Amino acid sequence: MSILIQSCIVCDMVRPELNGKLIVLGFLGVCPFVDIRLPRLDRPTPLTFLLSGHVDQSIEQLSVEVLFAKDNSVIASTGEGHFAIAEASGTINIAPTLLLTFGRSGQFLVRCLADGTECYTGAFTVTQGGVV
Repeated sequence: MSILIQSCIVCDMVRPELNGKLIVLGFLGVCPFVDIRLPRLDRPTPLTFLLSGHVDQSIEQLSVEVLFAKDNSVIASTGEGHFAIAEASGTINIAPTLLLTFGRSGQFLVRCLADGTECYTGAFTVTQGGVV
């Protein structure tokens, strides 16, 4: 099994459209060039991570988790799930939404695991500020 996630877009939501297209709502950036400004770090914030790449075989389990980079503590995780490959070409796009309570400013990581093996890690920053 070989999976290569090449990019991660951070946004509010992703919706599927006809002909395999996706609608990205509330675009925040592409890892690692994402700075999420939140008025309150102690409140839950829903974020979607659009992970895109290629897989050459079927994978059994896939999970996504968000960690605080300083100590690698897990903030939230999707748990393991089964995901379909988009086409015979092996293209894969997954877009899990996680409800995150950061609790602190700093650098965070989004990590994707395929059958328990890390296949992507991307960084993003969370800071306090913005509209209340």
